[in-house]
Amino acid sequence: MSQIKSFAGRIPVKYHPVLFWGILILILAAGVAALVYATPYGPGLINDSVVYIGGAENIRAGHGYSRTSGGGEIKPLTVNVPLYSYTLAAVGSAGVDMIQAGWLVSLVCFALNGMLSALLVLKLTRSRLWALAGAVFVVTSESVIRAHTFALSEPLFITLMLASLLALLYALERHEWYFTAAAGVLVSLTYLTRYIGLSLLATGVAAFFVFMPTWKSRFIKIGWFLLFSLLGGLAWVARNMMVSGTAANRSLLYHPLTSDKLREGTQTLLSFLFPERLNLYEHFSRLSDSFAISLIIALVVLVYIFWRLGKKNEEKTQTGWRGAFLFTIQSLFYLVVLLLSLTFLDASTALENRILVPSFVCLILIFVYILHGLWKRGGWACGISVAVMMLVFLAGAYDGRRAVIDLHADGQGYA
Repeated sequence: MSQIKSFAGRIPVKYHPVLFWGILILILAAGVAALVYATPYGPGLINDSVVYIGGAENIRAGHGYSRTSGGGEIKPLTVNVPLYSYTLAAVGSAGVDMIQAGWLVSLVCFALNGMLSALLVLKLTRSRLWALAGAVFVVTSESVIRAHTFALSEPLFITLMLASLLALLYALERHEWYFTAAAGVLVSLTYLTRYIGLSLLATGVAAFFVFMPTWKSRFIKIGWFLLFSLLGGLAWVARNMMVSGTAANRSLLYHPLTSDKLREGTQTLLSFLFPERLNLYEHFSRLSDSFAISLIIALVVLVYIFWRLGKKNEEKTQTGWRGAFLFTIQSLFYLVVLLLSLTFLDASTALENRILVPSFVCLILIFVYILHGLWKRGGWACGISVAVMMLVFLAGAYDGRRAVIDLHADGQGYA
């Protein structure tokens, strides 16, 4: 890493942005090419894909966001939020088949997610080198790759989530109301893609409450944020009340989490954190419940650490700690909202990769930021940082490559 830094030092400073964007574009192009190779039969399709694509086709046909019943009747859709279907319809207006539209949206979002990850790391670390490392970790992650091979809302959700976090960082730094308004609009679009985007509402409110210096500034920031972030939700609820008489066609019903459900989530988490060939879940299956609880406790501890450092440190390092706070608390709130949904709304939701991958992306960014912090200390800490980075990169790249090869051979879902 020091040799790379030394080499970069020989390049005139005015060329550094060009070099950064050139390398980033190459990384993203390679990632998109791998994703194209992984989906020779088109995107994977599951039951939710059919709902989204059917909704998009009815939008294109002039029936609004609706589904076609078994009897051929057009009925308004109120369970699934509409933004992904409207995105498919917009792409389909260019004459593209809706399934192909889903594939194109996934490809574009994959590139955007790599780019936004790089920009977020750059914002936190002020290091183009570590920003590129963040992009590499995201685009080579097997979990991220697999999530982008389906015609589902997760790729668009991750794009909007990362854009919301970036906008929140700017809103924390700037006094102008329109930065906060922009963050609110992006959060609104995020939960109109998936309901669990409501976790970003809590993230934004918590960030403004913690980091604004006075009560007046807290109330002003939170007020502007909620004003714009709630607009989409209010419009969606009003529309549903008019067409069906219910807010979201869902009812509250308590169904406690089972050990099997927690083990399912833990197995997915272990598959993300460690190479699958280690088969850690089979070796430590009895520890699965405690492992899931330990992760939540670790996130709570990190939230506290980043909060304290974000308030105490000098201004030039505050953005980094505040960004780390945002990533950590968003990952935590995402998991909390997901568990609440499983407990009170929909116990059938599987804790599989596509459901948990937004939280995984936040964990990747936290990991890169911590490695950067070690690297900056120099000495043995720098050596550990570089060694861990290389080890994780090699393991992740191996799993990502294997996933691409397997997907190319076998396809995904019904496609």
